[in-house]
Amino acid sequence: MGVHRDGFSSNLSYVREGLAVLRDGGLTYITPEEFRQLLQGDAILAVYSKTCPHCHRDWPQLLQASREIDVPIVMFIWGSLIGERELSAARLEMNKAGVEGTPTLVFYKDGRIVDKLVGATPWGLKVEKAREIYGG
Repeated sequence: MGVHRDGFSSNLSYVREGLAVLRDGGLTYITPEEFRQLLQGDAILAVYSKTCPHCHRDWPQLLQASREIDVPIVMFIWGSLIGERELSAARLEMNKAGVEGTPTLVFYKDGRIVDKLVGATPWGLKVEKAREIYGG
């Protein structure tokens, strides 16, 4: 998958915008096709923005969660430098899930949207929701 892998800092400000998958604390940038394919199974879509203070606060916990769960965290990192193909793929999924703000976590089970959490929800609630849906 993808060409770039960043084992970067826990500061969202230094993360490149785009489509990516977060696994084991590292981010791999992916194509729109890979993005759509990952959401056909069990996955968490995380819509984050580099200008969102809640996203910045959650980012270190999201990195840690990617080390502890087996479900891929598929990222759309919003910003002004997003390519048109990436934006189209993300916009289609965000419309399907009714994403209206950041941060948003959308939980997919067997390719179906089963739940979502929007905004500044406590991190413990996000973890609880993931365990409820995926076990563990």
